[in-house]
Amino acid sequence: MARLPYPNYTYNSRPTINAVKLLAYSPSTADHWTAIGTAHFRSLSLSRKLRELATLYLSVRFGSSYEWDHHIMLSEKAGITETQRETLQAASSRDAGHFANGGGNEVFERREVAMLSFLEAIVRGPEVKDELWGETTRYFNEREIVELISLQGFYYMISRLGTVLKVDMDDFATKKAKL
Repeated sequence: MARLPYPNYTYNSRPTINAVKLLAYSPSTADHWTAIGTAHFRSLSLSRKLRELATLYLSVRFGSSYEWDHHIMLSEKAGITETQRETLQAASSRDAGHFANGGGNEVFERREVAMLSFLEAIVRGPEVKDELWGETTRYFNEREIVELISLQGFYYMISRLGTVLKVDMDDFATKKAKL
């Protein structure tokens, strides 16, 4: 059960997930955060598959079963396999730098490994080493790089909202995370 009651909040008169409802406790930022989340779904230049790989990886790294469960179905539609999801889950329990050190090469394309390595470095922070930066710029343009940084920041916030406030799973997210 969530630590706070769910306010009566909707964004653009659409069904609203529990995590977004809790954003309404910050009325000056709720619509802005929700708009950023919507932009991540509708307006990124990153492919749907890359966006979902990033989201799943970040939900694992941030310990958010809420986000993981919400994105399983979306990731399936984007072409992410069960083996790839299992690899993302296993990577979270390994030392930092798993993908940068060659992990995942057997199940992900090189561009996907470059993205996951970049996200590992961002999460580990605070900087990205020059060698990894060079690899990232080989596969991603300026817009995509900033979009990845934005995804990381958004999913850190929404993951912490979920873990700290113990957000209840929405009915449509039926698969349970093994985080």
